[in-house]
Amino acid sequence: MKPVKSSYLKSMGYDAEKSELRIEFNSGAMFDYFDVTPGEYDSLVNSESIGRHFSQNIKTQHSFKKFVQEEEGEK
Repeated sequence: MKPVKSSYLKSMGYDAEKSELRIEFNSGAMFDYFDVTPGEYDSLVNSESIGRHFSQNIKTQHSFKKFVQEEEGEK
């Protein structure tokens, strides 16, 4: 996960092999967004406003799932 400068997002990470984007919001919630192309990720990273670009181009265009980290000891 890479920290980002945004009033909306805290960090993000991208898995090109899976075409998955993980976003951590400032609230601490994390979501995985699916079928995000490398070009879409590059556009996001290089946008003037990462939060605005995410809201307009990723959040509304891709399916997603909330990421829930397993607690230690869970199987």
